[in-house]
Amino acid sequence: DGGEALGLGEAFGAGEAPRGGVLGGGDALRAGDALRAALDCFEAAGAVPFADLARAELGKGRRGVGGETLTPTEQQVADLVAAGHTNREVAARLFISIRTVETHLAAVYRKLGVRSRSELAARHR
Repeated sequence: DGGEALGLGEAFGAGEAPRGGVLGGGDALRAGDALRAALDCFEAAGAVPFADLARAELGKGRRGVGGETLTPTEQQVADLVAAGHTNREVAARLFISIRTVETHLAAVYRKLGVRSRSELAARHR
């Protein structure tokens, strides 16, 4: 509701959310979920400035929700997977094993706070 969005907005706008609680605690999956929930509340309440802040936080290119940066190989894997390539195709293009692709992809998911290929593709747009 509007009151909930205002409370979230005040915390987010004051800089509390990105540094404390779930968002600052290193749990990237929960942090991504919290940011997406906040964005939904802000949009529903018409809180455009706060929605823009949440969107910007979710859309930080190579920097993840927990502040970790993707390695160059993780970024390449993320780019290819977001473009719709299979793990086998990514492995062939990058001249690495499928298992290495899986390892990099797990790190990408953790760092960016996503849980699936479709979430990765949506965030990558």
